[in-house]
Amino acid sequence: MKKAYELSVLCDCEIALIMFSSTNKLFQYASTDMDHVLLKYTEYSDPHESRTNKDIIEVTLSCVLNSRHANCVEFLSKTHRRNLRGYEGCRLHLLN
Repeated sequence: MKKAYELSVLCDCEIALIMFSSTNKLFQYASTDMDHVLLKYTEYSDPHESRTNKDIIEVTLSCVLNSRHANCVEFLSKTHRRNLRGYEGCRLHLLN
């Protein structure tokens, strides 16, 4: 929840975060009022951008596989590196 708070401050935006733990406990955070943010969400017809973890990993992997130099790889965080280690056939040596 600390990262959600930091994003709301750094990006000057409203954030509503809903999480379910592996034990099915509900956690929520809202930078303003949760009901207000969710109401705004339901009023939008199409989101500007909507992504999942899988989408981010696929884009990152595509970038790594198509890169002829290390510039594309520089933006990869340690999290991305951990997520990509399981893929075979990639140029993962570029990530180290």
